[in-house]
Amino acid sequence: APLPQAGAGSDLGALGVSLAARSDEARRSAVARAVTAELAAISAELQGADGFTDLTERLFRRLAPAIRIGRGALYLVEENSSRLRIVGGYALSSGRDDGRSFDPGETLVGQCANDRRRIMLTDLPPEYGRIGSGIGEARPTCVLLLPVMHADRLLAVLELAFFTPPGEAQEALLEKMLPTLAMSLEIVERAMRATLLLVESRQQADRMARQATALAEQATELEARQKAFKATEAWFRGIIEMAPAGILVADQQGHVIMANPHAERIFRCRAGELAGEPLADLLPDLP
Repeated sequence: APLPQAGAGSDLGALGVSLAARSDEARRSAVARAVTAELAAISAELQGADGFTDLTERLFRRLAPAIRIGRGALYLVEENSSRLRIVGGYALSSGRDDGRSFDPGETLVGQCANDRRRIMLTDLPPEYGRIGSGIGEARPTCVLLLPVMHADRLLAVLELAFFTPPGEAQEALLEKMLPTLAMSLEIVERAMRATLLLVESRQQADRMARQATALAEQATELEARQKAFKATEAWFRGIIEMAPAGILVADQQGHVIMANPHAERIFRCRAGELAGEPLADLLPDLP
């Protein structure tokens, strides 16, 4: 005989309801524990990623078997253009999927970015992209696109294709995984910016070091020239001072800049008094 219906006033009916409630609660607890454990594993896997491509590979390495996807892709929002560029995926077609990019609003990927909300499609047409393996291929029955957000900022769009729509546990894992993925994307982004700044700083330091070396070489060359000039000047002055005739040296304006002792005696001047005197006054008969 069938069990009495719940609410019929029967002890057996009340017991059935209680057992069903406990069973449902146990199932939800088991799902929550499984989701928490898998989320921790994904979070640990994403740590230490050294770039967006590496991060994507780590993500699908854990996520694909956990939620049984047949195909997937991650599209990163380019900071300067807001265009979505594929950075990696799962079971993608070599060549055909490489380098794909979309503007906001273009294809379902761009529409998901534009609307900033999930898009799920079921009952896909036969011509929709097929999921292949080494021994066969089949078309997916469900495609899910998820925006990856941090606060109000869109970081990426995650596209997943399934042979069967995700169940309660898979949906719960995806919901809790997105903030972890968003945080990991930001960490990688900050690390890449820091690396770029470090490279630029090192390049600038190298340029400054080369400039300092060049300036030091120029200073050394200038010092050598100055020493050579002073040596030549001393040699020239020695010749003039030792000359047996009076010699006056003038600048372009015709003013005396050097006079040897013999010239100072001729003009009856003390040492240095002829400096600055116009040649025209001293030698009026000069042409």
